[in-house]
Amino acid sequence: MPDNSISQLPSVLLVFICCSPEEIDDYVNQESYGNFQVVSIDSPDDYPDLISFILGSECDFISFIEPEHVYEEGRLTSAINEFLSNPGTDLVISPRQFYDDNANVIFDVYSEYNAYFPEKTLDGRSLIQDCILNDLCLYGDISCVMIPSSYAKRVLPLIPLDKITPEMRSTALYHYLLINGKIRYLNTVYVFKHLTARTDARDNAHAFFEYLKRFLSQEINITSEQLSAIESRYKKYKIKNLKKEITFFYQNQSELDLLTPLMEEATRRGYSCSSTMNITEHSVIGVYCSHTNFPENSDFSVILLHDMTQGCDVWPLYWQTEGWNNYDLGILPGEFWGNLWNQNAILSCARPRYGVFTLGFLKNDKYGKDSSSLAPDIPKLEMKYDKTILYAPSWEYDDKEDDFILALHSLPVNLLIKHNKKSFRSNEAFQFVIDNIDHMRSEHEGKFDNLYYLDPDTEFLQAVQLCDLVVSDESSVMTEALLYGIPSVAVTDWLIPDMVPARKAIVPTDWVYRIKRVELRETIEKFIKNELKGIEPLEWKDKVFGNSGHVSASIMDAIDYYTGHPSSTEFMKNKLELNTGISTLWN
Repeated sequence: MPDNSISQLPSVLLVFICCSPEEIDDYVNQESYGNFQVVSIDSPDDYPDLISFILGSECDFISFIEPEHVYEEGRLTSAINEFLSNPGTDLVISPRQFYDDNANVIFDVYSEYNAYFPEKTLDGRSLIQDCILNDLCLYGDISCVMIPSSYAKRVLPLIPLDKITPEMRSTALYHYLLINGKIRYLNTVYVFKHLTARTDARDNAHAFFEYLKRFLSQEINITSEQLSAIESRYKKYKIKNLKKEITFFYQNQSELDLLTPLMEEATRRGYSCSSTMNITEHSVIGVYCSHTNFPENSDFSVILLHDMTQGCDVWPLYWQTEGWNNYDLGILPGEFWGNLWNQNAILSCARPRYGVFTLGFLKNDKYGKDSSSLAPDIPKLEMKYDKTILYAPSWEYDDKEDDFILALHSLPVNLLIKHNKKSFRSNEAFQFVIDNIDHMRSEHEGKFDNLYYLDPDTEFLQAVQLCDLVVSDESSVMTEALLYGIPSVAVTDWLIPDMVPARKAIVPTDWVYRIKRVELRETIEKFIKNELKGIEPLEWKDKVFGNSGHVSASIMDAIDYYTGHPSSTEFMKNKLELNTGISTLWN
């Protein structure tokens, strides 16, 4: 007797696109849905025959399968249930993830989909227009979609597949289905695509842009100016010949101090250098390190970090919040940041035009055991004990200094206070931090014979040479301390007032001991007894900081090269090559 439960299921036509017989057999054997038929094509030349077959099919729904994809169980059932729950839907899309040669998920794009598809029906034309203009593929590929046969029969005859080059036919088929439909999105990832090593983002780029110009742009109202801007993202850029004029952009004194070694190296090489807080000023060559910049106002632009833990609250997704795709060169400190970048490299927002280079952190030229110059003057202090604990918070707030001193003043250690006013002076909204610093000092200075204050303008990397351990909240000084092999302790329930209400410290760095404020005294007692174990600062230093002592010279070599004044090309060995393929608008 027939299985009535199966025969009552909606039928699905599974369309295998250029899959091998083995891939078809593997999929069919693992598909748990009980009512499907199979059709396959061997090459893009077979699309006209495929469309004819679909137009004559009696199946209720159509789903597509491609090589180099993995499909989770339940995909077909979930899509059909979405259709049944939302009458009038033309396409149901599953989010798509990517996996590498070791079957590891490369980058979690689920949040991107979730932000765009919050439980609603979308207009396909608007979706694809947004994606094209922003170079962000939120529709995946044709493997991600299921459509009703009735919708396919209405749209397929409208697609000019015979005029579209073979390599673009799968993309074009999907685009035209999207353009004409209403879309729902599944809340579970069912499709995973394999990205092979070192796939070039420019594969099929020429064919895609020809298709975009001739067909798709007319369907979604993309202007010629917008087309040029989109296409420029995938060009192989030529070396520019520019005047030797560099403008260094900064937003506070700390950023200017950071950029100074590079400015000195550029001046030594004959560049005319200037610095400015006017972040919209036009420049020939612009060097930027702030959160907000306008690289489009520079003929050539360089972006680097001002903070070794920049954007740590969203790691590894830093480049989604501060994109680098509008810059020419990106500079990173070393292996650790290079690994973060590789987790984002499939997104266009992470890719400057000429590439990303791990050329080091500028402070490493002046400071650290491997610095290229003699250590700057270290503050002279006569202190009571052999061991010194340095307190250096990012924000003085909520009486942190009070916590520190009251917990530790009775222990046989020196307590050294180093605040930072430089980062707050240029913004009146942060005057309260400077006031807190001054208030804490007036409350405590002179009351304990093992308590010492440094001038707030003292460089942290001068101060750290006086200590044996750093205590902070989430400040990047705990990373900079690695340059001298100094361990750090982060008090993670100290508050950070960069939002309302103030939040707890965020410390994702594995080279820092993370504790609660009630554990501070116990932790320092362990340190005094040499019982604080588990982290080797010098081992982490080698992973976090690269190119020690040669940072400014290497960055200038890169600027020389790409602006038409080549000197050494040694910096090229530090260029990050993509170890995964790239998600583009056509793959």
